[in-house]
Amino acid sequence: MPQFLLPEGRTLDGVFRLEGAEAHHAVRVLHCRKGDEISLFDGHGRTFTGLIDQIEPDGTIIGRIQPLTPTLSPVRLDLYQSLIKGAHWDWMIEKGTELGVSSFIPVLTRRAVVSHKSAKEFEGKKLRSQRLALASAKQCGRADLPEVREPLTFAEAIAESRKSGAITLVAWEGLKAGSGNLGAILRQALVGLAPGSHPTVHLFIGPEGGFDPEEIELARKLGALLFGLGPLILRAETAAIVSCALIQHELSR
Repeated sequence: MPQFLLPEGRTLDGVFRLEGAEAHHAVRVLHCRKGDEISLFDGHGRTFTGLIDQIEPDGTIIGRIQPLTPTLSPVRLDLYQSLIKGAHWDWMIEKGTELGVSSFIPVLTRRAVVSHKSAKEFEGKKLRSQRLALASAKQCGRADLPEVREPLTFAEAIAESRKSGAITLVAWEGLKAGSGNLGAILRQALVGLAPGSHPTVHLFIGPEGGFDPEEIELARKLGALLFGLGPLILRAETAAIVSCALIQHELSR
């Protein structure tokens, strides 16, 4: 069943009102009609079933709404991704959203091919990323929307992560073969956590050229956990998606 974003404040006493682009998509593209049932979410973890009672001349949908119990990820996963080229970045946003990434934080690293020196330069990319995240969230049935933040330098990002108390993981191809198994590292990091708790993981993925040795040394110094993804060198966006999938699998057990 198609899912539509219902902003906060669009429900009152069991009645919902769907307007704008979401209503246009439902009525003009998917040809929803009076009496149809649709899925709704608010982007903050709540889902609903809506029954269409009325479609106004401007396309606005009015109907009855029933809250549902959403299925949420057992882990908060924040992806600190070095800026990569446009199409690869877009793909990473789409698939990361499907894999439950809670927020995407662009990171300015030394070897990055793409660099943005100010928040203003990143604004266009950020808006596109937010649109892609919304489309992917609707497609995969998420109840929440991931956040796309402003860029940070690597030093700012790794310091922020360690101060938060999250499990900080850094993917690095420089580890010796057979070391840095992600599953084993996660299991060790989770020792002592209360059963049923929802850990927060901060995942760092480097650029096309990998992290600079000084960046890796800083990560180690601040207590980040380094892991590898096998003997082959993966593209940056592939490494991000593989890592997200492994983390979700390991922490969903």
